[in-house]
Amino acid sequence: MRLSLSISLLGIALYGCANLPMAGKSKSDEPTLADIQKQPIKVEKQVLTPTDRNEVIENYRAILELNPDQRLNSEATRRLADLELERSETKLLQSSDEPVPSDAELSKSIKLYESLLRKDPNYASRDLVLYQLARAYELKGDINTMMLTLRALVTQHPDSPYWQEAQFRRGEHFFVVQQFNRAESAYKAILQQSKETPYYDRALFKHGWSLFKQRNIEQGLDSFTQLLDRNLKEKQQIDVGKLSPADQKLLKETIRVISLTFSELGGAKRISRYFDSKGHRNYEYMIYQGLGDLYLKQERIQDAADAYLAFVDLSPDHPQSPRLSVKVVDIYTENGFPRRAIESKKSFVQHYAVGSDAWNKQDGKNQAWLNQQLRNYLKELAEYHHALAQEYKKSKDRKIAAQQTKQGAEAARWYRLYLDTFSDDPTAGSISFLLGELLFELKKYPEAVIAYEDSAYRLPTHDKQAEAGYAALLAYAAQSKQLAEDKREAWRRQGVESALKYCDIFPKDPRRAAVLTEAADQLLQLKDAGRARGAALQVANQTPPAEKKLRRTAWTIAAHAAFEQKDYPAAETAYQQALKLLPGKAKEKKLLEERLAASIYQQGSALRSQGKHKGAAQAFMRIGKQAPKAEILSTAEYDAAASLIAAGDWAGSVKILESYKAKYPKSELIPEVNSKLAVAYMETKQPLKAAAELATLSTQASSPEIRREAGWRSAELYEKAGKEKQAIAAYKSYIKAFPAPVEQAMEGGQKLVELYHKRGEKGKRDWWLKELIKIDAGAGKQRSDRTRYLAAQASLQLAEANMKRFQGIKLKAPLEKNLKRKKQQMQTAISAYKKAIKYGVAEVTTSATYQIGEMYRQFGTALMESERPKGLNTDELEQYEILLEEQAFPFEEKAISLYESNIERVSSGIYDEWVRKSFNALAKLLPGRYAKQEKREAWIDAIN
Repeated sequence: MRLSLSISLLGIALYGCANLPMAGKSKSDEPTLADIQKQPIKVEKQVLTPTDRNEVIENYRAILELNPDQRLNSEATRRLADLELERSETKLLQSSDEPVPSDAELSKSIKLYESLLRKDPNYASRDLVLYQLARAYELKGDINTMMLTLRALVTQHPDSPYWQEAQFRRGEHFFVVQQFNRAESAYKAILQQSKETPYYDRALFKHGWSLFKQRNIEQGLDSFTQLLDRNLKEKQQIDVGKLSPADQKLLKETIRVISLTFSELGGAKRISRYFDSKGHRNYEYMIYQGLGDLYLKQERIQDAADAYLAFVDLSPDHPQSPRLSVKVVDIYTENGFPRRAIESKKSFVQHYAVGSDAWNKQDGKNQAWLNQQLRNYLKELAEYHHALAQEYKKSKDRKIAAQQTKQGAEAARWYRLYLDTFSDDPTAGSISFLLGELLFELKKYPEAVIAYEDSAYRLPTHDKQAEAGYAALLAYAAQSKQLAEDKREAWRRQGVESALKYCDIFPKDPRRAAVLTEAADQLLQLKDAGRARGAALQVANQTPPAEKKLRRTAWTIAAHAAFEQKDYPAAETAYQQALKLLPGKAKEKKLLEERLAASIYQQGSALRSQGKHKGAAQAFMRIGKQAPKAEILSTAEYDAAASLIAAGDWAGSVKILESYKAKYPKSELIPEVNSKLAVAYMETKQPLKAAAELATLSTQASSPEIRREAGWRSAELYEKAGKEKQAIAAYKSYIKAFPAPVEQAMEGGQKLVELYHKRGEKGKRDWWLKELIKIDAGAGKQRSDRTRYLAAQASLQLAEANMKRFQGIKLKAPLEKNLKRKKQQMQTAISAYKKAIKYGVAEVTTSATYQIGEMYRQFGTALMESERPKGLNTDELEQYEILLEEQAFPFEEKAISLYESNIERVSSGIYDEWVRKSFNALAKLLPGRYAKQEKREAWIDAIN
C-alpha cells in the first residue's frame, strides 16, 4: 500500500508532534508523530569511513586555498560543508560514548553554506544548500533560523525536489508549537501538489489533525477519510496483517483520530450519518471499532458496546459484524456485566446460527470461525443458566426456588441447540451428559434418559460415556417411581433394555455387575424369567468374581427365575449357592431357606404326581436337612408321611407322624396327623395309641363330624381294650363336646351307666341314669324311640334302687315305725316305676308292672312274717295273726291284679321275661287258675 512514514533528511529524524492536551480529552487520547516509526529515504552516496572523510575534508580545504574559479569554489565549498555536516551527524548518531558535536563544529558547516550563498547567489544547487543549511541549524538547535531557511527554500525554489519535505518540516514545526492554522497551510500546500509523493499521505493525516486542533473537526474528518480512501477503498478484503509495521501504525492512528472526531460529534450515530452523505466505505467497520475502542479505553463500557453494535445493526451480514458482536461480549464479560454478556451471546447465537441467512452469507473461513464462537457461546449460555438453576435450588424461599425450573429450561434449550447444531463435535457427548444432569435435577426423567443415552451411545466418544449410561439407568428408576401402575411396566422394560445395552457397551465398567444384577431383577419382576436367569448367571459366574453381595443377589435371582420356569432342581442349586454367600444372621436367610424348601417340595410333588410315592417321601424329608427352619417343613413332613401311607409303609409313616406331633404341636395339620396316625396305629396293631390319637383328634379336628366320629371311636377302642377309666373319660368328653345329636349322646351316657355299673360305682351310675332321663326330656324334636327307650331303662334302673331300699326295711320292732318306713319306701318305688311306665316302652312297662306287683306281694308277705309283739298270750296272738292276714290280703290281691295286667299283654304280642315271671308268680299265688298255663308259656317261649 502507499501509506508510508518514509520521511527523513539523510537519516535525521523529523520533528514529532508534541503531546498537547485537547479540551475535555485526556493527553493519552491524542496520537503523536513521535509515536510513529520512521523509515529513511534511500539516498545513493558513497560511504566514507571517518578517516577517509577527514582526508577528503582536508583535500577540499586545500582546493579552496588555491582560490579556484567561482564555479569550482562554490562546488568545493558545498562539498566541504556537506562533509562537515556529515561528520557532526555521525558523531550524533554513533555510540553515546562518543562526544557529541560542539557548536563550533556545527558552525563550520553553517558558515560554509552561508558563505556559498553570499558569494554565489545564483548557484545552481542553491535549493540543496538551503536544505542542508536548515539541517545544520536543526542539529545546532537553532529552530527559528532553520524555519527561516526552510521558508526561503519553499518560496524561492517551488520546483525543488526538496520543496515537499521542507514544507512538511515547516508544517511539523507549526504543529509542535501549536500554530495549527499555519501547520494546516503547510500541509495543504503539499496536498495541492502531486498525490504521488512520499509526503502526501502523511500530509493528509497531519492536515486533518491540524483542522481537528482548530476544532474544524468535520473538515478534518474529510482529510482522514481521504487518506483511508487512498489506501483501503479499492481493496475487497482488508488484511491489516499484511501491512508494514509503519503502515499499520499510521492506519491505527488514523482510525483513532477519526474515532476521536466522531466521539466529539456525538458517537456512532454520526458515523452512519456521515457515510450516508459521503457514501459508505468498505472500511467503515474500522471506524465503529475504533470508536468502540476509544470508549473502552475511557471506560465508557456501554458506549463502546453501542458503537460496536451500531455497525452490526447497520451491516449484520458483513464479515466483521460477528467479530464486533464477539467484542461486545468480551467487554461486558471483562468489565463485570455478566447479564449483558449473556444477552449478547444469546443475540449472537440466534443471529448467526448455523444454516441461518447470516451464517450462509459468510465465507468458509468466517463460517469456521463462527462455528467455534457458536460452540463456545452455546456451551457458556447453557452452563450459565444451569448454574443459576442449581443456585436457585438451594434456596428455601419457594418463589426463588421456583426459578430453578425456568432457568433449567433455559439451560436445556441452549444445550439442545448445541447438540442439534454440533452433534458430530468431539464435545457433543459431554454436552449431552450435562444436559442429562440438568434434566435429572429438574426431575424431567424421560428427557434426561434421552440425553444420557445420546451421550453414552450415539454421540462422539468422551471420558464420561459410562457415567452417562449409568445415569440413564438412575433416571429410568426415578421415573418409574412416579408412574401409575398401568404405565410403569412399559417404562421399566425400556429401562431394562438400556441396562443390558450398558453392560454390553461397557463390559469393563466396575458397575457392570451391579447393573446387570438389577436388570436381572427387573426382568424377573417383568415375568421374563428366561432372560432374568441368563443375566443373573452372568454375574454369578463372572470372572474375576463380582463382589460377594452381588453374587448372592445374582444367585437368588437365578434361583427365583428357575423356580418360575419350574426347573426346580436348578432352583435348588441356585438357592444353595445364594445361602452359602449369606452372613450367618442375614435377614434374607429365612426367605432363601423357604424358597430352597419350596424348590425341593416341588420336586417331591412332581414325584408324587407320577405315583413315585417313596421318592416323593424322600424328597419331602430332604427339606429337613437342607432348610431345617423352613415353614413348609411341617407340610413337607406331613406329605412325606402321606406318601408313605400311599406306598403302604405304615410303620414308616408312624415314625414320621409321631415326630411331626412332637415338633409341631400347634400345627393346623395336627388333626389330620392324628387321624392318619390313628389309622396307622390300627394298621400296625396298636389300638390304645389309636384311641389316644382319636381322643386328641376329637378336640382338634376342624370338621365337627370328624371330631365327633373320632371321639366316639376313641371311647370304643378304650372300652374294647378294657381301659375302663380311659373309656369313661372318652365317653364323657364326647357327650360334653357333642350333646347333639341327642340319640348318640344318650348312647354315650348309656355306655357310662354300664361302665360305672361294671366298676361298682353305683352313685356315678345313678347320676348318669338321671342324666339320660334329663337329656331325653329336653331333646325336643330330636327325641326318638331310642332316646325314650334309654330314658325308660334309666328310669327303670333308678326305680330298682328304690325297690331294693324297700326290700331292705324289715318289719321288726318298733314295728309301727318300720311299717311306716317300708310303706313310704314302697310308695316311692311304685312312683318311680310308674315314671318308667309312662315312656310307653313295652319291655320297661312289663318290667315295672311286674316289680310293682312284686312289691305288693312282698309287702303282704313281710306283714305276715313281721316280728310279733312281745307279751301276747295265745288268744291275743291269734287275734293279731288274723289282723295281719286282713292287712296283708289287699296287698296280695293288688299284686295278683298287676301280674294279670302284665299277662294280658300277650294278646298284644308282648311276651318277655317279665310277662313270663308274672305267669310264674300267679301260678304260685293262684295255682288252680294259672298253674295249667305253664304248658302254654313253654309254647310261647318256644315261639320266641
